[in-house]
Amino acid sequence: MAGDFFGIRFCRTVHEPKRGVGTTPVLKESGHGQRGRFAKLLFAAPDGEGAAKLIAEGEAYRKDAFRKRFYRRYGEARARFDEVKGGTASFARSKHPLHVKAIAGVRQMEDAYLAFERRFAAEIAAEKPVPEKEAKELLALAAGFEKFASQYAYAVWRDDLWKVGSPDDLPPEDASTMPRPLLFEQAGNEREAVCLDLHGLLCGARLDLRLWPETVDAKGKPYFRTDSVEIYTEPFVRIEGEVITAPLVRAAGNVVTVSPGKTVRVWVVFNSRGVPAGRYDSRLSFKPMTELRIADRSLAFGANVWRFTLPETRQWPIKSFFWGPFQFNEDEVALMELMHDYHVTHAWTQHHRYQYGMKENRDKGYYWSAKKGKAKRDPEHDFDDDVALHGNEAFLRRAKELGMRFVIGWGTPNSLPWFKVMTKRFLDMGFEYEDFVYKGLIRDEFARKDIPTSAARRDAVWNWNTNLWFQAVYLSTPPPTGATMDDIEAAKLPEFYKMWTVIRGRCRDPKEGPDTIGRLKAKGCKVWSYECQRFMQNQKILPYYRFYPWECRLMDLEGCAIWTIYSPQGDGWDSRDGFDDGIAWRGIDRKPVPTKRLEAVREGLEDVAYMDRLERELARHRAAGRTFPQHEALLTERADIVKAEDQGRVDAWRLAVGRAIDSLVEMKGK
Repeated sequence: MAGDFFGIRFCRTVHEPKRGVGTTPVLKESGHGQRGRFAKLLFAAPDGEGAAKLIAEGEAYRKDAFRKRFYRRYGEARARFDEVKGGTASFARSKHPLHVKAIAGVRQMEDAYLAFERRFAAEIAAEKPVPEKEAKELLALAAGFEKFASQYAYAVWRDDLWKVGSPDDLPPEDASTMPRPLLFEQAGNEREAVCLDLHGLLCGARLDLRLWPETVDAKGKPYFRTDSVEIYTEPFVRIEGEVITAPLVRAAGNVVTVSPGKTVRVWVVFNSRGVPAGRYDSRLSFKPMTELRIADRSLAFGANVWRFTLPETRQWPIKSFFWGPFQFNEDEVALMELMHDYHVTHAWTQHHRYQYGMKENRDKGYYWSAKKGKAKRDPEHDFDDDVALHGNEAFLRRAKELGMRFVIGWGTPNSLPWFKVMTKRFLDMGFEYEDFVYKGLIRDEFARKDIPTSAARRDAVWNWNTNLWFQAVYLSTPPPTGATMDDIEAAKLPEFYKMWTVIRGRCRDPKEGPDTIGRLKAKGCKVWSYECQRFMQNQKILPYYRFYPWECRLMDLEGCAIWTIYSPQGDGWDSRDGFDDGIAWRGIDRKPVPTKRLEAVREGLEDVAYMDRLERELARHRAAGRTFPQHEALLTERADIVKAEDQGRVDAWRLAVGRAIDSLVEMKGK
């Protein structure tokens, strides 16, 4: 009718339109890229005979159409407001500035609704027309509130990666609803993470957000793939009555759920593998999945990829592995792949998979098959031939593809034929002797009385093949129960066991540590440090996890090993029927889920790789007559940094070392 209009959006045309033919409107300029053109099609007032009737009918139609549109929009806006208001109950008594501001906006809109509904109660009950002026004013207020609620739907702030936290964490007092841009600065082939906390405000009952890293084109060349950015949630779980964060769960579809008054922790990980060196800019979009009345947001972030890469796992400058007790029920292939991604050089595989196999229901069973039970073993042939020849084949093939070394334990069969079969199998697959390590033929705790128990079997293996690698542990059990280094040397154990993991406390001992390490090295052994503590989630991140590779590097050790638990009985995420004290937790399909503790070890291993690269770059320049005292100082202060246990100082050191290496690499050939 008169005064109304239709909005028409003219989209791009693929082919040149025919002009001057037909009544279809055409663009003045044809071709691509016309999506931005918009126009109105206006209707003029009628005139002539019957015009008054047409105008009256049109006005009546317009008023009824307005009435219907008003009640539809009013009902939708009121329902949404009630949902948003209901969510504020969870923080109604909070004095936090963001909560106060959000609640003030809700109360202001509630007052407007109540005043309108009191004035027009009868009309609203019967859905009769209300004055257009007041109706439009209310709808304008509702539209303004929707915009306000969109702005205060949730708050995002940056937090400490290693913090335990809780769902009741609040934003900093001076926080806005979005943090400052993020900057990743790292080597190639490296994963770096930042932690974001998302706190629900005026989001309704819940809000599903998709965190989408947008690919940005720079000078016509694609930036990095969107999958270079990985999104993880760090769920809060209650273990032994305490709320903790441990697992890092890859967010399916990058979807994160936010609830009013609660905080969810999210890790944004930038993986620079395959990304060319250089500085790039991108953004992380926060896109509501279903509630489109909440606007999309975006968080800018930059990435500076340095001109050097970290080594591949097999060439890592310090070796490592995690081991556990007999209840090792997880998917060994998946766990090995996870360890490989985290720069852990040695996988761990159960010897039972090559002896008699594993029971199908391993959560409640043990290792021995029904036909070849432990009591029926032949001590001279204590394994099943078919299992030894073909067991766990997928693990071994994948290890070969990844270049992973592996330790076979806890314990091994005792008979010489088993070592012959397995060694031939490994060598035929292309593994080298140092790639597979046997852990057996002696008790791990190293009681003195256990040394002679398998001496004859060790002699049989030694007389057959002196190239095999065996691993042994040296704990700090004092005599007479524990073996001394004199006992160990007298039994010629350092000649048989090429790889030794010495308990961390003994390595740290100012007297016993250097003596034990020195005597083992003098026999040509590779010496590692070994850490074993229960309740790993209670250990401090910096000293227990991240600095462990540092300690081993500073003591000039071959590697570090950590005892862990991979396979709880029951649900390991719930201490009421299970307990997962591990570096990796059980996910689904027996696949492991990494933890922030494993991330801390990865960071420590990367720190060592940075140390190694800086040392080599400084040596290269030193040979050319150039010295850099400021970079040398980064190496000399390492012991002080370990003692300080200051995360901020560690972060600053890592950044300084990376920039130093980058600058030294740039000077190559000069």
